[in-house]
This record gives sequence, structure tokens and C-alpha cells, in this order.
Amino acid sequence: MYHQLKSFLAIAELKSVSMAAKRIHLTQPALTQHVRFLEELFRIRLIVRSGNTMELTPEGIKLRDIADPLVVGMDGLKTALTTNGEKSSVVRFATIDSVTHSILAGAIRKILATEPSIQLIPSVEASGMAVQHLLAGTIDLALITLDNLPRSLGNELLFHERLVFIGSPAHRSLRKDRLVNLPFILFPQSSMTRSLVDEAMAKQRIVPNILLETIKVSAIVAFVEAGLGISIVPNYSVLRDIQLGRIVELPIRTSVKRRVGVAFRKDRPLSSSTINFIQCLRAEKRNIKGNHD
Repeated sequence: MYHQLKSFLAIAELKSVSMAAKRIHLTQPALTQHVRFLEELFRIRLIVRSGNTMELTPEGIKLRDIADPLVVGMDGLKTALTTNGEKSSVVRFATIDSVTHSILAGAIRKILATEPSIQLIPSVEASGMAVQHLLAGTIDLALITLDNLPRSLGNELLFHERLVFIGSPAHRSLRKDRLVNLPFILFPQSSMTRSLVDEAMAKQRIVPNILLETIKVSAIVAFVEAGLGISIVPNYSVLRDIQLGRIVELPIRTSVKRRVGVAFRKDRPLSSSTINFIQCLRAEKRNIKGNHD
């Protein structure tokens, strides 16, 4: 039943038989048979078609929530039993702030529960630097912004993240027409997110007066909190600071979002532990409030 559940979970997440088939390297008829097997076994309807997508029935949602940790556990058990006493698996990865503040902790808890001997070696850095390390082969995985990646890298989307304008608590009621009078603290032009920031500015018809540029979100938050200026940043990277009252989200909405996910080298096979870790990240993305991707 393991393979049938894995097929069902892939369809449940991607809402597409064809996309699920590509992910787990099976034919579409095989996936359909797997779902039919489960429906006949439990005598329930799991999935219904809604337009061009597949949607879970209430029974399907229950099975997904029960089956997901079981499949993750089976993957971990498989890895543990096939190591034959060898040293524990090592997964080296780089991550941006937004992943650290949203799904990473939960994913790490999941992978440690299924593979207690795994060694996770993370580093928090900008997407551009993570891509360089990935291409150099010094890390196995990068949890980064997926926009403008080199063609030699494969990727999988985890969630979309909107950009937000932030200021100090004194700027809480700041109107858009007052922005031109304030300095901006932005990501540098070399960063992968800056093009999206510029797009958001253009949509608001804002020509920023740039005070300084830094790649560090923590530095942006510190400068904004000190009243040196305002900024526009990905929301998950500053969510905790907003909740603590250090900074505030300004009442200026933008529709610009960035794509955040997993990147890896196409020419290097992923270890079973790395694949399990990616699956744990997929499972955690459902816990992101307002995420429907």
C-alpha cells in the first residue's frame, strides 16, 4: 500500500495526475490505478475533478493527513535499513531567511523523527550565494528564490511569498504620497529579489530615494526599526519582527510575489535522505497561513 499512498499524496499536493506522474516517475495510468485501489479498499471517494484540477473530497483530506506522516516514516525506515551500518547520511543545504522563519523548523523535526542519525548542515545566506555553492557542489540543496535560476539547476516550488512595505512603528499610518520624502533601505541590485522589489516600486509609481543597500534582512530590520528609513521585503522574512512590534507593515499593498522553493543540480542524483528532506518540506508548506500553491 506504500506505493499507492505515495501516488495519492503526490496527486493531492499537485492537484494534477500528469504533474504527480512526473514527480514520482510513474505513468499516469499507474497513478490512476493506485488511487482506484485505495478507493476500492476503503470504499470511499478520494478525489474529484474540478475544472482542470483534482480536488480532495473530505475523506481524501482525512486520508492525506493520516498517510503523509506514515509515508515519511516509511521513507525514513527504508533509508535506515539500507545503510547497513554505514555512517549517517549528511545533507548540506543553504536557506534564505523566509524558509527559516516559515517551514524549516517543522521539516527538520519531521526528518529527525524518521532519520534520527541524519546530519543536517545548514547555512543561512542570500539566494545568489546559495546558487554559487550549489553549482560548485559544496551543498546538496538550496532553499531559495526560484526566479532567474541557471538552466543547469532543477527546482520545485514550495510557496509564493508577497512583498510588503515596512517601517518603524512611528510610520504605522504612512500614506503612499509620503513615501517620496523618506529614504529607502533596499536589497542590492545584485540580489535575486531586487528585480521584484523594483517591479513593486514601479507598480506603485514610486521612485525610491535609496539611503543604503544590504543583503541582510536582519540589517534592514534594524535600520528600519531605528527610524533610518523604510523598506520593501518578503513578508515571511520579517513576520516575527512585525509580531514583536519592532517594525510594522505599512498600509500599502502590492501584488508582487516571489517564488520560493528547492533548487538542486540536475546532473547529480539526490541521496535518499535529501529526497526525504524535500518531502518533509513539502508536508510543512501546508502549514503556511494563506498559502495555496
